[in-house]
Amino acid sequence: MSDVMLQAEHLWAGYGRRVVVEDFSCAFRPGEVTVLLGRNGCGKSTLLRALGGLLPALKGRVLLDGQDMAAYRPARRAQLLATLPQGRDVPDITARRLVLHGRFPYLAYPRRYGPAEQALAEAALARVGIPELADRPLKRLSGGQRQKVYLAMLLCQDSPVMLLDEPTTYLDIGYQLETWQLCRDLAAQGRTVVAVSHDIGQSLRYGHRVLLVEQGRLRMDAGPQEAAASGELERVFGVRIRPVDEDYLIIAP
Repeated sequence: MSDVMLQAEHLWAGYGRRVVVEDFSCAFRPGEVTVLLGRNGCGKSTLLRALGGLLPALKGRVLLDGQDMAAYRPARRAQLLATLPQGRDVPDITARRLVLHGRFPYLAYPRRYGPAEQALAEAALARVGIPELADRPLKRLSGGQRQKVYLAMLLCQDSPVMLLDEPTTYLDIGYQLETWQLCRDLAAQGRTVVAVSHDIGQSLRYGHRVLLVEQGRLRMDAGPQEAAASGELERVFGVRIRPVDEDYLIIAP
């Protein structure tokens, strides 16, 4: 897996005249899980969409592998960067078929899936623990099962940069921790992993870096221990944070 860095340089993003992200600059490095934390509505998802090229920058730019994101053709961008958005439609196809969509950027016309693509899809389904769901229609799966299928599609895409918006949504606690460990494993392979989260404890436990977003601006960029000790997370979220062995206890005021 080649090292590919993602960078935002004085990035402004929003919808029409409504600015949501203001003057955001940061480099997301290979080999790290970077977690975006902040209160609801602070701009985390908008920022992730702009970083992934799904939302054009109002000002500033996003660099992918040293090149302006806007200069990439869609297929090449998808080979380098995969995005797991939070809100998604549920197409009327099987789990396997959706996972195979992860190979779409690599296939020339007429884009037929061969044995190699089928093997990658099977491996991805097994990696997230749902090989038995391969032939089940998505519409008949639970929310948690669908989330795993979308994670498998991301793995099948096999991009060096991965952006995940609330990847543990709909998952029970055991699968949440497995998903965070998967993020760490992907980073250990040299990938750049960026995840939006609302869970302070899990973010501090599994993130290599924590970025605190407040009112569309970057307020803090720190390692988990520094972030926990800074008081900034406590100020923004209105909680108390106490280290417990290698984990963190989040206490309501």
